Amino acid sequence: MNNLLAPHTIDHYLALFGAKRNKLGVHWETTGEPGEETLHFRLAFDGEEPETQGCIDIFELLKSVCANGLYDIHSCTCGQPGCAGFTGGTTVVHMSGLVLWKTDAGRIESLYLFEYPQFREEILRASRDALTFLDRTDKRSLAYDDATLEQLAIAIEAAEDDQDRVLHPLADSKEPEW
Repeated sequence: MNNLLAPHTIDHYLALFGAKRNKLGVHWETTGEPGEETLHFRLAFDGEEPETQGCIDIFELLKSVCANGLYDIHSCTCGQPGCAGFTGGTTVVHMSGLVLWKTDAGRIESLYLFEYPQFREEILRASRDALTFLDRTDKRSLAYDDATLEQLAIAIEAAEDDQDRVLHPLADSKEPEW
């Protein structure tokens, strides 16, 4: 875990934040003509939505609920973060009921500390709401064409069960290397 935060330690970040905790907001919006909408996820931090966040990869965000790691949460609609100028990714570290979120994604640099229950429930709430919406529409499309309604349902279920293997629809195999 500490190598994810190098050159600093967990204690450094906890001292930096003191008692302050951030609040994550997740919502979704649709673009396109009625019946042909594409659903996009958006993030807000303490009620503020960053101007530059690209397309939010909901599968990477769901994976971050379950395990420490480096995630490509900010991406392009094609599924490739580099295409939209996002490099470096977002480091997510779970510790003692908290989640440290450190983004160094080229176009975005940020540092947040969330209470785990709020972080988890907000991501799951928005994901479930989007799944319900997609289930009621004729065109069931996420931001990337290869993602299906069923894949999103499986990813939500895995995150709800705190599994550390939330499958991504763009993964090359059934056994991803994360």
